[in-house]
Amino acid sequence: RFQQHPQIQLPYGSIHCYSHYFDKLDILLLQLLYESQNTTLCQVLAQSMKNHSLCLHEVRLSLFDILCLSYFLNNSNTSWNHLDLSELTDQQVQILTNTLTNNSQQNQCKILEVILLETTDDSVYKLLKPSFLYNIQECYCILYEIPVDL
Repeated sequence: RFQQHPQIQLPYGSIHCYSHYFDKLDILLLQLLYESQNTTLCQVLAQSMKNHSLCLHEVRLSLFDILCLSYFLNNSNTSWNHLDLSELTDQQVQILTNTLTNNSQQNQCKILEVILLETTDDSVYKLLKPSFLYNIQECYCILYEIPVDL
């Protein structure tokens, strides 16, 4: 179980993701990288990103987009300063964590931000386990449950 420390305020919104903000064109680029299966281009794109940070804030990703993102992260061979994955559903977390391979030890992340929408304990565990991304120093995770109408 995760507990919130009463003296720590979640800085979500106050952490500035000094990075390349993704839009629909960038998602298309990730899809093309996935379709081409070109690992060299993944590494070139990752190295070109400002501050080695990736911000998906306010970007809605399909399940296929998540698959493409995980391919990119798997093959980027990058130590990320900041990954803001924005909102992920349980199914998206499952795809992301299942497709990131254990041989991606080169893929490290200092700061991970994510909003989890209606996820299970298992998904939270998979997202935070060491083989997902190595060397996470800070993790800001918002667990959000959509209320059910009675």
